[in-house]
Amino acid sequence: MHSGCHSHGAWPYPADGVLAVLQYRRSKKAIVVLPATTFRGKVSIIVPAFNEEVNAVNTVKNLLRQDYPDFEIIFVDDGSTDNTYEKIERAFANNRRVNVFTKSNGEKPLR
Repeated sequence: MHSGCHSHGAWPYPADGVLAVLQYRRSKKAIVVLPATTFRGKVSIIVPAFNEEVNAVNTVKNLLRQDYPDFEIIFVDDGSTDNTYEKIERAFANNRRVNVFTKSNGEKPLR
């Protein structure tokens, strides 16, 4: 058996290196939770979409489920050729937190 390796010779990499890689990966996935008092301003969530009629409504519904007190969702349909805009507009027409914008293909980007 080599120093730092698993027994039986089945694993050719030093155990220390594997653990370091796992720790590095875990550190990159860490979620930082800020205290609620850190920021109290309005948050705008911008959702760009192109031909997302299948997922768009559920995406916005999921965003609406979050518990931050003051937010808006700005949905931007980027010239979809399917029914993305129509589905979003119909689903959230009466929701004050959702603002829906669209542009035709070939137009300059919204600013």
